[in-house]
Amino acid sequence: MRYRARDIRRGLLLESPLFLSRKDACRLLWQWPKKNEKDTADVSDLLCEYPDLSIPFCFIQGFREAIRVRDSDELLRLIMNPKVTAHPRLARFVRRLKKDLPVILAACQYEENNGYVEGNVNRLKMVKRLMYERANFDLLRIRVLCRNPDPKR
Repeated sequence: MRYRARDIRRGLLLESPLFLSRKDACRLLWQWPKKNEKDTADVSDLLCEYPDLSIPFCFIQGFREAIRVRDSDELLRLIMNPKVTAHPRLARFVRRLKKDLPVILAACQYEENNGYVEGNVNRLKMVKRLMYERANFDLLRIRVLCRNPDPKR
């Protein structure tokens, strides 16, 4: 900060630099494309000022689009791109993707998923935690199955 203030006092910085907080910069880069011209200009200025962000920005946008449209070929091209694998910030992420590459490509190719099962497992775990040491098995069974107890019993 001291050096920046010194440069301003000396007049070395003629135009005011783009100031975006890290949170705003991440929001702009992640939530692309925007219809707002100001956001588009901010992203352009950000990528011009920090050219090292251009490869991750392009990778993120391509990755999100390939997942959204379920294009396994485009996803494979993105993961195998030498610029992406050589980038220091993306190398670890890409290495982890390569470990599970058949699974990731299968998730893009097929419509089936286990989201319904995972949701029910999480719901059951939540009910179990909420009722821990508070009720017997009959009440737990009633709550999980979402039905009233049989009055004949």
